[in-house]
Amino acid sequence: MQVTVEIPDELAAQLPSEAIMSRELVESFAAESYRSGRFSRRQVGLLLGLNRWKTEEFLAAHEANRIFTSADFELERSSQ
Repeated sequence: MQVTVEIPDELAAQLPSEAIMSRELVESFAAESYRSGRFSRRQVGLLLGLNRWKTEEFLAAHEANRIFTSADFELERSSQ
């Protein structure tokens, strides 16, 4: 899927390159999706192309914490 985001020209000049901006947007989306319970850890890793340990590092670095419930455990277990 490809998503297009429109940013006013006066702000666009202050942003990093498109490639960096694209990655930052995807990372922000992944972290927030994990926080809200929309994505599991595995889904975050899949979206970002990270292995399990790098996904854990990513979530910790982005302070994407949430309470890990038994339902989360079952989701993680069933998706492996």
